[in-house]
Amino acid sequence: MSAEGGTVRELNVGKDNVGSVNWSPDGSSILFSDTINSPGVSTMYSVDLKTMSKTPIPGLDNVVGPARSPDGRYLAATTVLGDTLLLFEFATQKWSDLAKTTVGDLLWSSDSKFIYFDNGYSSQPAIYRIHLEDRKVEQIANLRDFRRVVTPWSTWLGVTPEEDILLMHDTGSQEVYALDLEVP
Repeated sequence: MSAEGGTVRELNVGKDNVGSVNWSPDGSSILFSDTINSPGVSTMYSVDLKTMSKTPIPGLDNVVGPARSPDGRYLAATTVLGDTLLLFEFATQKWSDLAKTTVGDLLWSSDSKFIYFDNGYSSQPAIYRIHLEDRKVEQIANLRDFRRVVTPWSTWLGVTPEEDILLMHDTGSQEVYALDLEVP
């Protein structure tokens, strides 16, 4: 559906477990991973929203968690095993290893210069970022004493436009709230 509203259009493009959907910067296509839960096989696709043609992202299979850079030049992802941070450059259509490390959730800085990621369910939980220019990995937050909300399949993190880290804190409460939404 258009951001301005309108008719909902179904995109019946995946066949297994579709996730990590990303818009292109110009809004003309989406990118997603389609994963078969057993034996953990995953393929990434791009779908042109005008023609509805589905094209696989070339080069690697069993890559998950795609995150397109805001400038549209790159795609970051990790292996199904979560043991390598990968970079795909759309101009060259090639993958490269950014870091051999445990990767959970990942996302880009708003200027496309950094990739932020956590190390998933590690016994030494932390948040890292890698500078795309020099590929230097730096730890920016130690989460050892932070009780974090996690789901069965992934962790979650966010980054504000000012590059402050957002995490969900587990307070031990399971309360559910209903809020009324008023739209002008």
